[in-house]
Formats: sequence, C-alpha cells, structure tokens
Amino acid sequence: MIGRAGRYGFDTEADSILCCYPTEKTRAVELMTRKLERVESCLKGSQRGLSRVILEAVGIGLVQNAEQMQSYLMSTLLYTQAKYEGDEGLQSPMKADESFRKSASRTQDEADTSKERADKAWRGVQSQGKEALDFLIFNEIINQSPCEGGYSFEATKLGMAIIKSNLSAEEGLMVYLDL
Repeated sequence: MIGRAGRYGFDTEADSILCCYPTEKTRAVELMTRKLERVESCLKGSQRGLSRVILEAVGIGLVQNAEQMQSYLMSTLLYTQAKYEGDEGLQSPMKADESFRKSASRTQDEADTSKERADKAWRGVQSQGKEALDFLIFNEIINQSPCEGGYSFEATKLGMAIIKSNLSAEEGLMVYLDL
C-alpha cells in the first residue's frame, strides 16, 4: 500500500512506506529502483482506440452533445500529452510536473505560449476525434441528430451491441457485415 504524504504542488518531498513479506523484498526493491517506463496514450495516432472510447462514452450517456464531446476529449491522456509535445517529442512526466508547478508564476508571454500549445493540441485531438466520430456516424454505429446549439449523439442498437461484445468498433462492424 502506498499513499501520498504532502501537498501536490507545494511540497517537494514526501515519505512512503512499503510493507511486504520477506519473500517479496527482492522484487519490491527492484520495483522501487528501476527506471520508470514511459506512459503513452493508447489513443495516440490510432483512430481505432479513439472510436471505441467515443462509442463507449456516447453509449453510457457520458457524452450526448458536441460540448460534452470536447470536454471529454480534453480530459484524455492523448490531449494532455499533445499539449506538452515539442520539437523533441513528448516531454518526460517530470518536466510536465515541473510545468504544472510553475504555472502559478508564469509571465504573460509564457501563458500565451501555453495557450497556443493547448490550442494546437486541441486542433490535433479534435481532428482525430472528428475522424473517429465520422466513421461511427457513417457506419450507423452512432446517430447524430440536430438539437438546440448543435448536435446530439446516441448509440444505435449496433453501437450498443458492439459495446457489449467488447470488440472495437471496426471489428464489430466487420462481424455485423459478415452476418
């Protein structure tokens, strides 16, 4: 068991206590001392994963309109990583952490640059999201209906069947077409 001691963004150090059986000590030490693996969004560059995520969000009623879709997509790791992508690729989690901590003391120029990065990231995620949503609508996996202020989204019977089958939208469509 592990918990955070200290306040995120204020404290620079914290203590953690790991309890384990003597037979697990070697594995525990290795786990604590090895280099951390980079975590990347499985949605990055993949319409497949994004179409599944959008289908599930619409199917459970989490996303019902364009405004909710934007909010949902902006809460993904894909969007967060896109914001911190630079010439050298994505920043390390440590650099991203530093950026969040320093955000309170940013100058206006730095804030403008951050806003530009966020806008650019949103345009990229929005483009991928639109491509995935267009696929779902075109193949009648999701219905799009005009409503006040834009469009509403609802999963079709096929969409709900795909969600319940645990297949990707593309795989579910292939199975449906083969029937």
